[in-house]
Amino acid sequence: MDIISGDRTIDRAEFDAHVRAIAGALANLGIVEDDAVLILMRNDIECLEASSAVMHLGGYVVALNWHGTPEDMLYIANDCGARAVIAHQDLLHLLEKLPPMPVISVAVPSHIAKSYGSNPAKRSGVLEWKDLLGTAPTEAAPKMAREPIIYTSGTTGKPKGVRRFPMKSAQDVEEMRRTLGYAFGLKDGMRTLVSSPLYHAGPASYLRVAMATMKTSGLVVIHPRFDAEKTLQAIEEHRIDRLWMVPTMFVTLLKLPAEIRSKYNVSSLKYIIHTAAPCPAEVKKRMIEWFGPVVYEFYGSTEVGPVTVAGPQDAIDRPGTVGRVTDDSKIVILDEAGGTLVAGEIGEIAAKNRYFPDFTYWNREADRRALDRGEFVATGDIGYFDEDGFLFLCDRKSHMIISGGVNIYPAEIESVALEHPKIKDCAAFGIPDEKFGEAVALAVEKAPDADLSEAEVSSFLKGKVASYKLPKLIQFHASLPREDSGKIFKRVLRQPFWEQTGRNI
Repeated sequence: MDIISGDRTIDRAEFDAHVRAIAGALANLGIVEDDAVLILMRNDIECLEASSAVMHLGGYVVALNWHGTPEDMLYIANDCGARAVIAHQDLLHLLEKLPPMPVISVAVPSHIAKSYGSNPAKRSGVLEWKDLLGTAPTEAAPKMAREPIIYTSGTTGKPKGVRRFPMKSAQDVEEMRRTLGYAFGLKDGMRTLVSSPLYHAGPASYLRVAMATMKTSGLVVIHPRFDAEKTLQAIEEHRIDRLWMVPTMFVTLLKLPAEIRSKYNVSSLKYIIHTAAPCPAEVKKRMIEWFGPVVYEFYGSTEVGPVTVAGPQDAIDRPGTVGRVTDDSKIVILDEAGGTLVAGEIGEIAAKNRYFPDFTYWNREADRRALDRGEFVATGDIGYFDEDGFLFLCDRKSHMIISGGVNIYPAEIESVALEHPKIKDCAAFGIPDEKFGEAVALAVEKAPDADLSEAEVSSFLKGKVASYKLPKLIQFHASLPREDSGKIFKRVLRQPFWEQTGRNI
């Protein structure tokens, strides 16, 4: 197996040697089994090596979204009790509020600097990655790997860390990899390109399992960010046969001029897997017309893993389906009383994957137990099965916004906006967006006699919430629609935007 990133190529032997050296360095810093280590890095070889080194020690990888704020980093670091952080040098400024802990700085490769710009931070007392590579490699056998702690939003306005319990045997690990490999469409010798941010749970899991699947040969090409034409170029140049994508990427590819789309040979592709956000049926149809019957989808969640898979013919025959339940999973549709519904009846989706270990929310066991539905776990979505056992999604039980595959929790935006003295109340919600699937809208009820503009609200939010969470649309309402309990009726706010799209998410 080889890994290509920019103008660098590394083979499996060198990669493993680096992992053992960094694992040895982390052990010297006091990192032990079950410790959490923060990773704040863009897509690159060192990001994979750092994560693998932490897992070698039986530690928990906590990947940070580098679009966040120093306050976001501080919250997660405190919540998971992080013991160390590994970061690209130009992202060190995001760590300024962290409590004392070892900080390992990784130089920014030229191809990433060209993609994002480079403003290396000066910070005293940091350890240099290049120096740690000289550490004597650990001779200890790998501990039973812990799945990374994934921070996902719930109903409290603050993200919750999903900590999956360690698997008990090597056989359990292989079974979990097998079920993931089936959903991802992986095989030994595969050649894949990854351009989705590796701080996201989906692409990180995809790549981790893909590398484990490449037992005899294979290729991983890493791009620092998604670029539509560069993706097509890489497919042709490296004979890529498998891709992880999100619907936003589909939209961007389809908007390329016809002469660009026809310029590259993409016939090597055998399997494109997408998930993370709803994909309009027409977009998927056009992708299949272009790339052939190679577009697959799976449905699941951070908590339960993948539980359905839809093939390209399913997308043609049953537009909108997320597929049938996998052999390793079970799904039930429940009414409000917890009773099981039959085909055609809409209710709460609860699922289980028998090869995914149980989990908890870090420091939030009550929130974890609130998801229990007997032997199943609530996914937060509502939907139904058709008569042939195909699952369809209708809405999210919560009002999570998924923009370009990124989860955005409205309560966080609302809590910041309500700090403005001229805002009496507000509600953030998702509206359709052609490129990203959903965008953020903010409905505002002004304080009595207040003079407030959209520009003033936008300016107030900038710098207080991450840029990707900023509202695309701000509306003012004389009064916001409310339920009898006084809670804002977000469905009323959302409905006018979605009723012409034929979908609710």
